[in-house]
Formats: sequence, structure tokens, C-alpha cells
Amino acid sequence: MQAEDASSATAEFRRALELDPDLPHVRNDLAWILATDANLRDSREALEQAQQAVKLLDTHPNRAPADRAAFLDTLAEALLLNGRAKEALSKEREAFAVDPQNSKFPARLKHFEDAATGSTSTRPKD
Repeated sequence: MQAEDASSATAEFRRALELDPDLPHVRNDLAWILATDANLRDSREALEQAQQAVKLLDTHPNRAPADRAAFLDTLAEALLLNGRAKEALSKEREAFAVDPQNSKFPARLKHFEDAATGSTSTRPKD
């Protein structure tokens, strides 16, 4: 995502949440940008948004397993960014268990395993 696009998206997400704070997908998307975009990174808010997104999603009875897995992946990234590598690994394992067919999760899981064991930096790649 281009920096200008990400900045515009975060502004739109914030406006949407002002109108309706109970939008789990908006919170998750905002959390992902705040956790992964070097120009907009805000580790504290990324974690808060990701935690709230998972909490809200869990109140929806018809949530898709793939959505829950994606939200847990975002939460894992935010936890890692906040120096909580072991918790991040736990959430990523949970995401993988929810959606084992997701082709991105094996590499993502390795990323979190390396961070939890100190094999790599906890700073996400942009």
C-alpha cells in the first residue's frame, strides 16, 4: 500500500469508528496498518485496535474462521511490535489452528517462532 493510500485509509477508518465503534473489520484493518506501515506505526494503538477487533468479532455468531484467523494474525503482529513475542507466537499458533489451509500462515508462524526464540528482530518487515 502506498504511504498516501495508507494515510487516507487510516483517516477513513477513524471516521468510520467515530460513527460506529463496533466495526471489527475496520478496527482490524486500522490495527494492521498501524502495526506494519513504517510511516504510520503506532504500536500502542495497533495493539488496542487489534484486541478490540478480536473481542468484537467474537461477539458475531456467523463469523468466518478465516476472519478470526486474520484478526488473530493482526493481534499477533501488534503484540510482537510491543515486545510481547511469546504472546504473539501463541496468537499466531491459534490463527494457524483456526485456518490451517491459509498458505501464508506457515511463513508467518516461522516469523513469530524466530522472534520468540530471539532468532530475529521483533520489528516487522515493511
